[in-house]
Amino acid sequence: MLPSTTQAAVTAGLKKMEKESNVVAFEGYPDLLTVDNTAEVLQQSAQTVRGLCRKHELPSIRIGRRLYIPKVKLISYVESQLMEA
Repeated sequence: MLPSTTQAAVTAGLKKMEKESNVVAFEGYPDLLTVDNTAEVLQQSAQTVRGLCRKHELPSIRIGRRLYIPKVKLISYVESQLMEA
């Protein structure tokens, strides 16, 4: 078993790597993702993404009639879901 300070350092390093990998995973997407982009990333249906937005579980903004999800908010959402798992 690792000493607690070493274990904490390893945990912090893993969290940092996980965060960096999430950012890289979204690199090819625009800063504002459409519902379809978000559905593709999350491997869910567009209807599921709209439902998450409607329930305010996934932050979104409406511009005209279109719904957009800021990429930074999507990354935060994914990270929060990873922490709960």
